[in-house]
Amino acid sequence: METKKLGSLYLIEWVDSYSINEGWELIKDIEEPELVVCHSVGYVLKENNKNIMIVPHISDTDNIESLGAYRGALVIPKVSILNKKELTVTSVVMPKGKAGITDLVGLCPSCREEISRNGVFNNHNCKKP
Repeated sequence: METKKLGSLYLIEWVDSYSINEGWELIKDIEEPELVVCHSVGYVLKENNKNIMIVPHISDTDNIESLGAYRGALVIPKVSILNKKELTVTSVVMPKGKAGITDLVGLCPSCREEISRNGVFNNHNCKKP
């Protein structure tokens, strides 16, 4: 899988498989199966032509290649994806001086500093370098 840089947050709508029952049942009682559509949000950490890996939790985002850690990785087969949409931060409100690095993932350093200092930053359009 190709490594992706942190910065883009995605909403992925995808179809999942599921088990209908846990025991023996009569074939004549089978109901019509339904699609199970899932919605997952995360940063694209790795991607290739068959799969995409997203993670919702990342630490040490300023040094992602050498020290960053993640939790909650989800690998979705691309054949299961119905829709993939990049999300952007348009407004962040944090208690003044209380914003932590994990609350501000994906924002550039100057925006993170402004939010930490003032508690509010609207219309975030920059990209983390």
